[in-house]
Amino acid sequence: MELHTLGLKFKDEKKWEEVISTFLDAAKIREKRLPKTHIDLEETYLELASCYFDYRDYRQSIFYFQKVLQIEESLPTLNYDTLYTINDSLGRAYFNLQEYKEGISYCKKAAEIRQKHLTLDKSRLADALLSLANYEYTLGSYSSSIETAKEGLNALGTDPSENPGISSALYAILGSGYKETSQYEKAVESFNKSIELEIKQFGATNHILAAKYEALADIYLDMTILITIWECG
Repeated sequence: MELHTLGLKFKDEKKWEEVISTFLDAAKIREKRLPKTHIDLEETYLELASCYFDYRDYRQSIFYFQKVLQIEESLPTLNYDTLYTINDSLGRAYFNLQEYKEGISYCKKAAEIRQKHLTLDKSRLADALLSLANYEYTLGSYSSSIETAKEGLNALGTDPSENPGISSALYAILGSGYKETSQYEKAVESFNKSIELEIKQFGATNHILAAKYEALADIYLDMTILITIWECG
């Protein structure tokens, strides 16, 4: 049995140590026998990248995702669906390593590929923009995060209730951005919309909803403090 096929067999059997060991051996053999840009070599690199990501060994995952990306970008005909997936995965891996600037760079590339080259699945596009908005917020780029969240909501269309889960998350990050830029009325409006959609999707007793009520309370507290300072001044 060819080693790559054996690796897939171990993967189906959830024998994770054997999976990585076998794919590493398969990669060594294919590297000796095949051109550097051969699609079979890319296939093995992708399996390794995915396995290391699932193992939370993000540095090794990045190493193999980069190899896949190099092969994909060298092909005469670009596969934009694969390029989107790899850039998105690289962004997530860097983010998990808290290397946010690199993560944002790849996440932006993924969103651009999704918008320019792929058939627009509005929920997938919105999800990609949600990831980017979260990364930007984490870096403290609140204005950029606000604009990206708005793009995500626009991608979903006029009725956010058609995709309540993603819409709720987008309104939450939008509200957080507004709070950090002292746009409190817009922050309250955004969090109220997020809570409304959250209840519609998951009911009124989930832990995410509690966190959003807490965030809303913090906004009202900040508003109260500002009003008090203004009145005293």
